[in-house]
Amino acid sequence: MAWRLLLLRHLGRAPVPIPVDRLFDGEQVLLLRKLLKRRGYPLPRRPTMRDAMLGIAALGGHIKNNGSPGGSSSARSHRFVETEVGWRLAGRRCDQS
Repeated sequence: MAWRLLLLRHLGRAPVPIPVDRLFDGEQVLLLRKLLKRRGYPLPRRPTMRDAMLGIAALGGHIKNNGSPGGSSSARSHRFVETEVGWRLAGRRCDQS
């Protein structure tokens, strides 16, 4: 879990935008969209790694206007990973709302 968050932070800071599907599958993007929508933080139609990094950091309490997320908000972002495990165990599918 920790290495994926570090990789996400690294790719999210890349000078060239990287599509989110390089690290996340469709269900993970759908789950992130749903979690962020509930917080009033919409994910762009074609999210980048930076969008995902900022979105997951927001789940951990990071405020976008405060710059790039640091280690503490990234560490608190484990909520996304835990929620994903529950999502998959519950048998959710991309076509369900």
